[in-house]
Amino acid sequence: LLKSIEKHYRGDEPIDVYIVDDGISAASKHKLKASVNDWVLHLRYIAMADAIPHGERLPAVANTYPLNTFIRLFIPHFLPQHLQKALFMDGDMIVLDDIRGPWNQPIGQCVIGAVQDS
Repeated sequence: LLKSIEKHYRGDEPIDVYIVDDGISAASKHKLKASVNDWVLHLRYIAMADAIPHGERLPAVANTYPLNTFIRLFIPHFLPQHLQKALFMDGDMIVLDDIRGPWNQPIGQCVIGAVQDS
């Protein structure tokens, strides 16, 4: 995902990438940092425990999706308050064009925009 964003990005400002850390090893973080251009992508890690608001307990049923699947629900709680917009993408996606396309997609007064997983 990150390399494909980097490859197609044509903007003139770096992109802050927030990664929820659910146990990523230091070695893997180092490899990830070394694989991307620091000018294009600024990697920022947020510990899983810090991403979940105090008092929340998900998933409620043990046989449901893993906790990191639900973390997108808490984006407004763990990203910096000054941010007005976020683009959530799964790590197994590939971006085939400039990320500014979906970033600039108007959603009006809607709280969320989404695409169907084909």
